[in-house]
Formats: sequence, C-alpha cells, structure tokens
Amino acid sequence: MKSTVVNKEVRAALTRNNQSQKELARKTNRAVTTISGYLNTESTPPDAMLDIAEAMNDSVLSQDFSYMLLGQFPSMESDVLEENVHTYGIIQDYEESERERYEEAARMALIKKKDHLDKDDKDALWNYAMNYLDEIFVEMRHAISILNLLDMSLMQAIKKRRPLWVSKRYLKN
Repeated sequence: MKSTVVNKEVRAALTRNNQSQKELARKTNRAVTTISGYLNTESTPPDAMLDIAEAMNDSVLSQDFSYMLLGQFPSMESDVLEENVHTYGIIQDYEESERERYEEAARMALIKKKDHLDKDDKDALWNYAMNYLDEIFVEMRHAISILNLLDMSLMQAIKKRRPLWVSKRYLKN
C-alpha cells in the first residue's frame, strides 16, 4: 500500500469531532509537525492513516480511508442532500425499490448454470448487482447517521456486533 494525501478527509474529521491538530498528534503519538504535514499536502503512510482513524474514531473518516487503501465503499457525503437520518431513510427506501425492480429477472438468471447465461441474463445480473451496491452504499450511511445519534462509531458498533455474527456462523471465530 502506498502513502496517500488525506488532508481534506482528516481536516473534515477534526471539524466534525471538534478536535485540534495538537490533540490528534497526542492521540497518535506523532509530532505536531508530522500531523501538520499530513494536514497540508504531505502524503500519509498507511500505518499513520490507521493510527489516525483509530484515534479519531470517526466512521466517515474510516470509511474514506478504507476506500483509499482498499477500494471499499467511500463515505457518502453530498453537496446537495441534507445529511441526517431522515434523508438517508428516504434515499434508502428509493434505492431498495430500484433494486427490487431488477430482482425478478436476476432471480431467473441465478437459477441457470453459468455457462448457460445469455446476454439478457448477464445484463439482469449486472443491473441487480449494481443497484444492490447503491442500496448498500446508502444503508451504510444511514446506519452511521443512526449510530452518531448514539455517540457510537461504525467501528465500535461492529466490535459490539461481531460476537453475534460469530454465533450465527456468519463469521469464523
């Protein structure tokens, strides 16, 4: 993994969490000048990004870093939409109905063997999968907005929920 410029994302997280650069330096055991470099245009190494994410405990920042480092879902921040639980709920309902429009054709394609899928089947699967990604993307931000009301980050919620997922055998122990 390579170093990445993260100044915008870290500055936004500091603002969201009402934290100072000095406080972040203390929490990450790094010099204030090092953090200052990251907040300007200096590339931040992956290990420092992980330390910053852990110190900030900010769901949006962690999601941004996951996207930058691993290509996972980016955080959902819009220039147009209100950022609140109600808005995300409405968008989630919309995306769910979009996905459901493609579900029947996708289910019919899913019962076929892979080597028997024709172009229409593949298109149906593509549309369904892409709309499913849209829905998951919005659902993640909706969950984060609800957790914010509980003063809990996504990372904290996952740690608390993981034992249940293991007990249901969704995850290995």
